[in-house]
Amino acid sequence: MAGVETGEWTLTAFAQPAFAQPPVTKPVPAPDLLRKAQSGGPLNFFDFLFGPPRERRPRTNLRRPESRIPRRDSSTIERLAVSKDPNAQRVYVFGDAFAAGLATGLTVTFAETPTIEVFGRSKPNSGLVRDDYYDWSAALAEVLASEKVDVAVVMIGSNDRQAMRMEDGSSEPARSEKWEQAYISRVDALLRQFSDKGVPVYWVGLPIVRPQGYVQDMAYLNEVFLARVQRAGGQFIDTWERFADEEGRYSAVGPDVNGKIRTLRADNGIHMTGTGNMKLAFFVEQVLSADLQAGGLAGLTNLGPGAGPGGLRGPVEVELSLTGPQTLPENAALAGAAPRREEGEREIDVENPRADYKLLIVGESPQPQTGRADDFSWPRGSSKERPSEPEEQTP
Repeated sequence: MAGVETGEWTLTAFAQPAFAQPPVTKPVPAPDLLRKAQSGGPLNFFDFLFGPPRERRPRTNLRRPESRIPRRDSSTIERLAVSKDPNAQRVYVFGDAFAAGLATGLTVTFAETPTIEVFGRSKPNSGLVRDDYYDWSAALAEVLASEKVDVAVVMIGSNDRQAMRMEDGSSEPARSEKWEQAYISRVDALLRQFSDKGVPVYWVGLPIVRPQGYVQDMAYLNEVFLARVQRAGGQFIDTWERFADEEGRYSAVGPDVNGKIRTLRADNGIHMTGTGNMKLAFFVEQVLSADLQAGGLAGLTNLGPGAGPGGLRGPVEVELSLTGPQTLPENAALAGAAPRREEGEREIDVENPRADYKLLIVGESPQPQTGRADDFSWPRGSSKERPSEPEEQTP
């Protein structure tokens, strides 16, 4: 016991044995408080009451639950697939790497349709030029002889911009006159096999691509396919402008089947992404479904004589709806090609062109007619003409 003098009072402290002293413990802050204290941030009253605010996750990491995003890609085929009817239409997709992606997209598209079953018969890097690498004529004959093919979808040609070896052993450069005649013969040979079996053919045109020289060759091949397929009684499905931007140029991104802007093309500027394959399949599915609902599919007619197509330098100039199926007319023209006209039909008079030429090519709208929707005369129904545009003033 010890005392301490403090003026009038003496404070006495009673010592206790060391073993009787309670252990000294320091308060341990909560984990969130500890992290904030270690990071150097000041602690306040609300930190002890509610805890420091947690770090917010970056918005780029926020993702909606997968259950809210119905994805229809190849990984969901087994989940979406239903048992097919015994008499389901058997759709076979023939061609190169484009056809492989198209087959996957169609398989997903028709996964829940019991009346349609899709089969892919594609060969990457193949085409109609290098039959020494892969003979499509022989391969197609084998499939048609051994399997039941109800509908044929063909997409090929992306590997055909190369020289062709002729029967005499000579080599002809791509798009030369002899090359074109031989290529047309090979296209007709495939179509004739389908015709002999009564198989309807849907030939899918090549899409626009990024390489400049490549795009001209693909456009040229599209004209060949368009002319020969329509001559044989098949359907040509144009995809060129569906994968171009608003100005008709190549674009790697664009709206998917749901209207969202997505990446549609691969880094090489030629092939499709999975989303692009689904969009490609969308246009084919629209035509197929419309024909089936209309009462079935018609086979090819017998191939007759016909002149080969001329050169092509641009895409097909035909509008195709994104929501409704449409097919190309018999006399559909391709951009850059010479105007097609019937025998005896005179050429377009540039000085006095037809109304459809002025509207679609020149962009000049026709004069309004009385009572029509574009008649803005007053009073309504009067024959007063629309004021003409002012002429250019000359000094």
